[in-house]
Amino acid sequence: SLEEETTSQEEEATSLEEETTSLEEETTSKEEETTSLEEETTSQEEEATSLEEETTSLEEETTSLEEETTSQEEETTSKEEETTSLEEEITSLVEEATSLEEETTSQEEETTSKEEETTSLEEETTSQEEETTSKEEETTSQEEETTRGGDSLEEMTSLEEETTSQEEETTSLEEETTSLEEETTSKEEETTSLEEETTSLVEETTSLEEETTSQEEEATSLEEETTSLEEETTSKEEETTSQEEETTSLVEEATSLEEETTSQEEETTSKEEETTSLEEETTSQEEETTSKEEETTSQEEETTKETTSLEEEEISLVEETTSLVEETTSLVEETTSMEEEEISLVEETTSLVEETTSMEEEMKSLEEETTSLEEETTSLVEETTSLVEETTSMEEETTSLEEETTSQEEEAT
Repeated sequence: SLEEETTSQEEEATSLEEETTSLEEETTSKEEETTSLEEETTSQEEEATSLEEETTSLEEETTSLEEETTSQEEETTSKEEETTSLEEEITSLVEEATSLEEETTSQEEETTSKEEETTSLEEETTSQEEETTSKEEETTSQEEETTRGGDSLEEMTSLEEETTSQEEETTSLEEETTSLEEETTSKEEETTSLEEETTSLVEETTSLEEETTSQEEEATSLEEETTSLEEETTSKEEETTSQEEETTSLVEEATSLEEETTSQEEETTSKEEETTSLEEETTSQEEETTSKEEETTSQEEETTKETTSLEEEEISLVEETTSLVEETTSLVEETTSMEEEEISLVEETTSLVEETTSMEEEMKSLEEETTSLEEETTSLVEETTSLVEETTSMEEETTSLEEETTSQEEEAT
C-alpha cells in the first residue's frame, strides 16, 4: 500500500512539475506579449504625436497661404486702381491735347487773317506811294510850266499855294505811309510771334502725345503684371487645396490608427480575460495543460495573421495615398473660377480648422485611452508577477512533496 501510495504521489509530483513548467512557459509568453503591447502602444503614441505636429504644420502653412493670397489680392486691387488712375490721366491728357490742337488751329487761322490784312495794308501803301509820286510829278510839271510861261504873279501865287497844299498833302501821305509801314512791321512781328507760339504749341502737343503713348504702354505693362499676379494667386490656391486634401488624408490615416488602437485594446482585454482564465485553470489536469499549449499555438498563428493583416493594411494605405494623390491632381486640373476657388478656400479652411480641432480632441481621447491601456498593462504585469509567485509556491510544494515521497520510499525500503 505504501509503495502504491508512493507511486501515486510520484505521478502526482511529475504532473505538478509538468503543469508548473507549462505555467512558467505561458507566463513567459504573456510577459513577452505584454512587452510587445507596451512597445506598440509607445509607437502609436509617437505616431499620434507626429500626426499632431504635421497637422499643426499644415495649419500654419494654410494660414501662410491665406495671408499670401490676401496680400496678392490687395496688390492686384492696388494695381487695378493704379491702372484706372493712369487711364483717367491718359484721357485727360488726350482731351488737353485735343484742346491745344483746336487752339493751335484757331491761332493759325488768326495768323492767316493777320497775314491777309498785312498784305492788304502793303497794297494800300503801295497805291498811296504811287499816288504821291504822281502828285510830285504833277507839282514838278506845274513848277516847270510856271517858270516857262511867265504867268502873272497871282497865278504863280495860286500855283505856289496849290503846290504847297500838294506838298503838305504829299507829306501827310508820306506820314500816313510811314504809319502804315510801321503798322505793317508790327503786324509782321505779331505774326512771327504767333507762328513761334504755334510752333511751341505743336511741340508741346507732340510731347503730350509721346507722354500719352508712354503712359498707355505703362498701363499695358501694369495689366500684364496684374494678369501674372492673378495667375500666381490661382497657383497658390491650387497648392492650398492640395495641402487641405493631404491634411484630410492624414486625418483619415489618424482615424484608421485610432481604430487599429481600439482593436488592439480589445485584443489586450481578451488577453487579460484569458490570463484570468489561466490563473483559474492552474489546478487543472494534464489534458487541460495540453489544450492550453494548443491554444497558445493557435494564438501564435492568430498573431502571425494579424501581423500579415497589418502589413496588407499598410500596403493598402500606400495604394490609397497614391490614389488620393492622383485624385488631387485631377481636382487641381478641374479648378475653375478664381473667385469661387477663394470662397471655397475660405470654407475649406474653416472646415479644416474644425476638423483639426476635432482631431486634436480625438488625439487627446487616444492619449487617455493609451494611458488606460498602460494602466491595464501594468495591472497585467502585476497579475503575471502574482502568477509567477504562485508558480514558485507550487514548485516549493512540489519539492516538499518529492522530499516526502523520498522519505516514504526510504521508509518503504
